[in-house]
Amino acid sequence: MAHPLILGHLTVMDCTPPEVVDIAAQTGFPQVGLRIIPSRPDSKHYPLHDNPQLLAETERRLRDTGVTVYDFDVIRLTAQTSIESLRPAIEVGARLGARSVLVTAGDPDRARFTDMFGALCDLAAGFGITADLEYMLFTPTVPNHATAIEVVRAVGRANAGVLVDAIHFDRLGADGDELRATPRDLMHYIHLTDARAERPTTNEGLIEDTRAYRMLPGEGGIDLVAFLQALPDDIPLCVEVSNAELDRTLSPRDRAARAMQATTSLLAAAGR
Repeated sequence: MAHPLILGHLTVMDCTPPEVVDIAAQTGFPQVGLRIIPSRPDSKHYPLHDNPQLLAETERRLRDTGVTVYDFDVIRLTAQTSIESLRPAIEVGARLGARSVLVTAGDPDRARFTDMFGALCDLAAGFGITADLEYMLFTPTVPNHATAIEVVRAVGRANAGVLVDAIHFDRLGADGDELRATPRDLMHYIHLTDARAERPTTNEGLIEDTRAYRMLPGEGGIDLVAFLQALPDDIPLCVEVSNAELDRTLSPRDRAARAMQATTSLLAAAGR
């Protein structure tokens, strides 16, 4: 399997970081992503930088299993964000061996956001971590692939990257040419997920789709075979499936196992 696979925390969001590590080891994922910063004030997360005991247990499970941390999330940069306040989380990410931190745009002023993103890149670079900007149709500052590339180019930091999530890419109606034209050094990893074929027509519907109706790779309506074939064949894939029905009906371990099985089948279909 050429693509390194990452178990995204959203797939098993009801699990603590040590439990995510154990489940990854049990289901064949060599790497994990961990949500240690909330995507919004009321969202679930596990602030390891404020919980020494949970951090130590996470480190122990990583040592015992051999699983590694690829990324941590999510830093949503707003006009009120203090970059220095993010240092404890960045330090913990580095302590866990993470290679990337996920960033989203919460500031409507693009110039100000770009400056702030650059400052975050500088902070992360001091710890050997890339800062990867995820674009979404419902975030006006960075709504699409082309804009994300422009922002990363404007920032001009070597550790700045663009994070492509299959569901956002599909909802934009984009095609593989944009992916093939993107320099490899700007794409550090990818979010792999599936979704219903019908695209929501409102921001509210788009947000709901991403939070509660993601589907296992290859089991929805996105042409993920074409998506994968447009990507470099060695790029890491973070499998991120947030689905309210799966959360209700399957244990976290079973969700991860099904995610691995579905992803493996999809990669075979794509000739990967």
